[in-house]
Amino acid sequence: MQKNYLYKIYNLSGTYIGTLETTKVVSKPSFSASIMEGCGEMAIEYKDRFDEYDQDLLFPFAVVETWAYTDNHINGILVHKGVVSRIEASIRGYEEGIVLRVMGLPYLMTLLLVGGGSATLAPTTSLPVNDLVDSLMDTFDLTYGLITRPSGSVSVSGSVLQVRLEDKNYIQALEALAQKAKEGVWFAVMPDGELRFQEKPSTPTHTFTIGKDVQVVDVALDTEEIVNSVVYRYVPKFDAVPAHSSYVTRTYEDSASVAQYGRRQLAIRTNYYRANSAIDQEIEAIVNTQKDPVTSGSLSLNSNYDFESIRVGDTVKVRNYKDGAVIFVDNMQVFGYTYTPEGMSLELGRNQNFGKTFRKKLQKLNTWIAETY
Repeated sequence: MQKNYLYKIYNLSGTYIGTLETTKVVSKPSFSASIMEGCGEMAIEYKDRFDEYDQDLLFPFAVVETWAYTDNHINGILVHKGVVSRIEASIRGYEEGIVLRVMGLPYLMTLLLVGGGSATLAPTTSLPVNDLVDSLMDTFDLTYGLITRPSGSVSVSGSVLQVRLEDKNYIQALEALAQKAKEGVWFAVMPDGELRFQEKPSTPTHTFTIGKDVQVVDVALDTEEIVNSVVYRYVPKFDAVPAHSSYVTRTYEDSASVAQYGRRQLAIRTNYYRANSAIDQEIEAIVNTQKDPVTSGSLSLNSNYDFESIRVGDTVKVRNYKDGAVIFVDNMQVFGYTYTPEGMSLELGRNQNFGKTFRKKLQKLNTWIAETY
């Protein structure tokens, strides 16, 4: 399948500047994307004079859109959008060139702290999570207006939170809201700049066939990530008010998981006071998410499938394997992917723990859990 790419350049305010000359682009687009973020860095190698490249077109913090034109998308589909964070000019013998380091739009959300702008989200606010996300992003938009929220893109039902979000960047704040909202909630910035903050789709959004569009399959049923017993300890600060000056210990475990896999414990220690009901809700959610083996997998797709249409957060079904096999389940979620013109590698999971990354977050939970009270 023939694929062509076009690189459009804008400034931060959205004014169109021009396009890169396709005959001078010597690299093919390649980048990764992950749930709880979005698209990462992409390098564009551009054949131009070391000291005479067009600085009106190639300039720091230019916005670059990468469009793919394929048989399935004759009018083009936007596969990556970001800002130029670094320009590298080099001479290698008789060869001169420029490399543009284009960071995906989630990068912008790491540059600002919640509460650091002229309009702030109150440090302690009790609101439906959808309203919290909208309030959060309204403040972000005061500085960068590149991330959009069309109707339905922020949609989580029946979850009201009271959170502290100051001194976090916007990625960290959204991650905290997603983890506290309910099981199955995720977010990511799509290649076109749309923020999706949603619950996991209940039915597959893509169907793949082994032997047709799936080239490589690796699946694992992993017990290493199981947590079925949590001990939570509140240790008062030296200046705690009298009502909060006593130590609190709360525990929760899943007896069925303990019986089947042995006790797998996690300790949480914090000096932020929370009501027992809030503690119990949080540690029960951790155990209920982590008590079973993690089903994960990776797939490599070839160009028989329209993989330009795949987004993180989508869910998949795989056909052409033995009926009743339990290691590969329907509706596994796309936690991440690596894109190249020739194919796409997907990282999939069933359990809403985001694999080992989530496990590392749990190990730091003494600071993570203290934001909610």
